Amino acid sequence: LAFVIMLYIFQINSLTGGFSKIERTYIASTSSFGQIFSETVFMPHKLLSLGANAISENSNYARFPSAIIMIFMIICFYVLMERWYTRRIALLSTLLFATSSWTLTIGRQALPTVLYFSWLPILALLYWTTSKSKNYLSIFLWVLSLTLAFYVPGLLWFVVVLAASQRQRLRRILVQTPRWQTVLCLLLFIILTIPFIYSAVQSPLLVLQSLGLPSKLSQITGFPSRLLDIFSQIFVYSSGNPVFHIGHLPYLDVSTILLFIIGLYRLRYSSARKIMNWSGLITIGLLIGVGSSAVNIAIFIPLIYVFAGSGISFLLVQWFRVFPKNPIARIFATSAMTIVVLLISFYHLSRYYIAWPLNPATKSVFSNTDGKIEE
Repeated sequence: LAFVIMLYIFQINSLTGGFSKIERTYIASTSSFGQIFSETVFMPHKLLSLGANAISENSNYARFPSAIIMIFMIICFYVLMERWYTRRIALLSTLLFATSSWTLTIGRQALPTVLYFSWLPILALLYWTTSKSKNYLSIFLWVLSLTLAFYVPGLLWFVVVLAASQRQRLRRILVQTPRWQTVLCLLLFIILTIPFIYSAVQSPLLVLQSLGLPSKLSQITGFPSRLLDIFSQIFVYSSGNPVFHIGHLPYLDVSTILLFIIGLYRLRYSSARKIMNWSGLITIGLLIGVGSSAVNIAIFIPLIYVFAGSGISFLLVQWFRVFPKNPIARIFATSAMTIVVLLISFYHLSRYYIAWPLNPATKSVFSNTDGKIEE
């Protein structure tokens, strides 16, 4: 945990020497409660940004909300992987996920993209609540999750699909919850959704944006090409946007792509069916949103590393079956896989901390001229 915190706090402002134009525009949009309540999309992140702006007039802490949220998302990712696999697999896959250049980028910028990872804590919450025979805190946390879904585009679909698939467990939680607590949670839900309702009345198109639905017909007809573009950017050839990455390199490296493919191959085994079920829920729930490719890529990245972790598990399991009682062989396999993961992490850390900030295109979009934020 200390390593992850250092990873996302170290040189968080000085690495790029300033804010990009899109960051400055976003920071300016979170300078008051009036601005936030007029457009409540990403409101949780905006409220944290408002607090960060209040601490420093020069927006020195504007990127800290994203870093804090990302650290929490990484913890939830580890919890899920440990639940699905072993602690060894959870550590290795979490290291890959935490050190990914794309994860580092969106977790260290003053942008709300990190909230697209919110399906991670929701799934972690599901496992946490169902592991307790009686947990009176569960219903409050589910109310918060449902409320969060109104402020993150497309997330509400995932919550609805997840709730439908887990309706028996959720019904059991409601039955065990005292009536006064249920009423209190209902009131809490109404209060927390008032900003969304107010903003939706003022701007009806906000409802479509919150649901992740297109506001124009062209966005629907362009959905297949957008999916192809997502595939290209992740695996083959990226758009070359210097705000998020360097050059036209794909978001993933060759080794992670191979682990991802092996993880997909493992779906043929019944032991991995739960991953298929969860990934199906995530895909069905979130792909309904047809926003920009950057948004969809942010949704896909954690899922890709879940499959990469599945690939790591498959390779180790196959090796252990060949050498079931040879401790030296088992140590060798674990050490070799650990070295591979460390090399992948080193590549992404070098790509983010060294190559990306020194790229002339990156320097041109990040500036620190007068420290002022565009209004």
